[in-house]
Amino acid sequence: MKIYQKTKFHQSGNVVVCIMTAKVNTFCMSFNAGSVRGIARCAPEDQFDLKKGLMIAESKATQKMYNRISSTLSKALKETYKELEYLKNELNRIADLQDTEEQHFEEICQ
Repeated sequence: MKIYQKTKFHQSGNVVVCIMTAKVNTFCMSFNAGSVRGIARCAPEDQFDLKKGLMIAESKATQKMYNRISSTLSKALKETYKELEYLKNELNRIADLQDTEEQHFEEICQ
């Protein structure tokens, strides 16, 4: 799986915001994971550090993005299981039809 993400930062006073967008490519599907925000606010009693604020905001956004990607992949997995069950049932149905036809063929040949 490859995650292609873009990040933008905005700062206003003691607040740093990271806006992250991502696209995900797996071996069987690709999807746009959308945008998330990570916000770092400096407490009034703390000394504002832009570098630390950027790292905190980015980390929060990354966590949200991973949660979103995980949720999307989980939904895709559930759908795949449903499709797998359907295909198993169809294979069983075809096997039953084959058995019936083989019996029919044997009856014809007797």
